[in-house]
Amino acid sequence: AAPLTGTDLQLPAALASCRRFRCDRYTVNRKEDKACFGSGCQSVCCDARTCSQITCEAPLINAPDTGVTQCSNSTDCAEKCCVQPCKDFKCDARTCPKENNWKRTSVPSESQETCCKHTARHCCKAPTAYCVGCMNCQSRHAYCASKLLKYMPEFGGFQHMRRLRSTRGESVDRPPTMLDDGGKTTVASASEIAADEADSLEGVQMTAE
Repeated sequence: AAPLTGTDLQLPAALASCRRFRCDRYTVNRKEDKACFGSGCQSVCCDARTCSQITCEAPLINAPDTGVTQCSNSTDCAEKCCVQPCKDFKCDARTCPKENNWKRTSVPSESQETCCKHTARHCCKAPTAYCVGCMNCQSRHAYCASKLLKYMPEFGGFQHMRRLRSTRGESVDRPPTMLDDGGKTTVASASEIAADEADSLEGVQMTAE
């Protein structure tokens, strides 16, 4: 025989066995030896599931230490058995993620308050890097770095190709680097550079002769 559900209607309600009744997804049938009538079978045959039997749907994750807690429907189970990682929560407009959100979690219904801060309430209004950065959901260091990048030339990722630019617009090569006896990279001194250039010039003259 097909299993019974709580939506099967019959008037008058027929006597049924819990053994044939199929509970909804948030309850479990632990009373197969009992009898029930019609739509009343859900309450007679089924017990609430525990959080250990619930798998939270992304982006929610199962909350720790809630294994024996019981829940009865999707909203109840989400609140009791699941938590929202703040690092995956999208804050509303005019709010910013709080600091250290990578390690913070929240009850799903309280995620906006737990994970986000309102810029109008938490940020200062002064024209400083700290205040302006806060209004733009940036730390002071991140805000300053973003502004500096606008004025820095592109170096192509090769540090040895960097050039120093003077106030007259002239450019000079970056001093060459050397390895000392300990294997550490050091910048060559002016005398060392001059000696290298003299050796190179002498080699050129000998070749010409």
